Amino acid sequence: MRKTSTVRARRRDRKVMPPTLRYRSVSNSATRSRKGARLRMRPWLELLLDTQKCSILRWEDRDSKKFSIAWRHASSHGFDPSRHSDLFYMWAEHTGKLKRITKENHSSNKSTFRCALNSLKDCIELTKTGDKRGEGAKRTYQFIEPGHQLYD
Repeated sequence: MRKTSTVRARRRDRKVMPPTLRYRSVSNSATRSRKGARLRMRPWLELLLDTQKCSILRWEDRDSKKFSIAWRHASSHGFDPSRHSDLFYMWAEHTGKLKRITKENHSSNKSTFRCALNSLKDCIELTKTGDKRGEGAKRTYQFIEPGHQLYD
C-alpha cells in the first residue's frame, strides 16, 4: 500500500512541460541575410526603371507612370534564361525567396513575381490580349495614386 501512495504523490508533483517544436521555417527572417531594410515592390521597381539595370523592364510613358515587362514564355523559340528572366531572378533574390539550389527555376521565380505584382493596390495591368503571346510578348502596367478610381 505504501508504494502506491508514493507513486501517486510523485505523479501529482510532476510538472508537465509543453512540447518543444523542432522545426525551422525556410523563410524565417533570421535565415535571410539582408543589408538594411528591404524595399517594397513599387519603390524597387521604380528604382530599376530609373537606373535601367534590367533589360526586360522599361518605361512606356514615364509621365503617366506606364511601364512594360517583356513576358516571354520559357518554351518559346529563342528564350534565354539569363536575358528573359533576370527581373524575376532579381526579385526572388531581393525578397530572400531565391533557393540557391534551384537558381535556374524560371517558372517559380516568374510566378512569385507575378503574384506580388498583382497584389499591389497601386499598380494596374493595361495589357491587351494580343500582347501576351509570341516573340514580342509583354505586359504593360501603370502605377496609380490613392485617389484613382481603380485604387482599392
